[in-house]
Amino acid sequence: MNAILQDVKPVVWVKWKNREPDIAPLKRSGHTLTQFQGKMVLFGGTVNGLEDPNIKKVGPANDMWILDIFQKNMYGWQKINPRGDVPSPRTNHTATTVKKNGRDDFIFFFGGMGEKGKLEDCYRFDYSEAKFTKYEIKGDSPAPRANHSACCYEGKVYIFGGNGGRGYENSIFKDLWVFDPDDSEWLLVPFKENPTYPELRTCHTMFTFNKSIYIYGGWNNLQGFSSAIKYTFATQEWESATMDMEGYPVWNHCGLEVESGPGWKYFIFGGTSKEFDETKLRERAESTNKMIYCDMEDEKL
Repeated sequence: MNAILQDVKPVVWVKWKNREPDIAPLKRSGHTLTQFQGKMVLFGGTVNGLEDPNIKKVGPANDMWILDIFQKNMYGWQKINPRGDVPSPRTNHTATTVKKNGRDDFIFFFGGMGEKGKLEDCYRFDYSEAKFTKYEIKGDSPAPRANHSACCYEGKVYIFGGNGGRGYENSIFKDLWVFDPDDSEWLLVPFKENPTYPELRTCHTMFTFNKSIYIYGGWNNLQGFSSAIKYTFATQEWESATMDMEGYPVWNHCGLEVESGPGWKYFIFGGTSKEFDETKLRERAESTNKMIYCDMEDEKL
């Protein structure tokens, strides 16, 4: 696979304008922004409630907003009040669009960090009804966690890694789970034993490509990652994906898979980056606004 990470140069940014500046979500981090049927759905995150006299504190939220994009570099926000089993306030969760027959069907929410610790609950959000439904899980399920990643493949949701655990535990994980929405069941995905992969990772990104799951970046207690690993469904094996931006470990970034020309590219923007030197005291990592991409032209989606 010819998957080489490259800087995106030059980058031309255009700042869009809110056509109704008084209608917008509070400043936040750790939220999700999920593309669904041509719109963007924002949920939760850690909000700066000090700017709202009704909240008056910094903490997790469970508000939901819809972002609409208009012509002439304009956008607008609309706050919605979902019905049903609305998830409790949370941050660093995942929200994944699940497709059925090639079309966006619903959004699947899992886990995150709440006011009392890590979470393991999961919900479906039906956009047309603006309604949440909580799943009643059968059998085993992933440990409570945040900072994990999730993606949809053939109508099922896969999650990998993150950090959390039960009670006061705060472990970093390397497990891969699959959720079947039709059966309300989690299954631990099997893989052939490998002494190297997968590594413990949290705060990474995840996507599917050519019948494989890719995990890029992230960190654990020993190192930050500038590389990717992949899980191939046909062989049930983890291996290196040969995506490497040597000297640029990154976590808390965002990633987006884009069809580009005859092939596909995976874009990465922002995050936190720092080389770990175990011979020295840990230094504070730095936020970055760097954009890089991986050319996936030798693979077929």
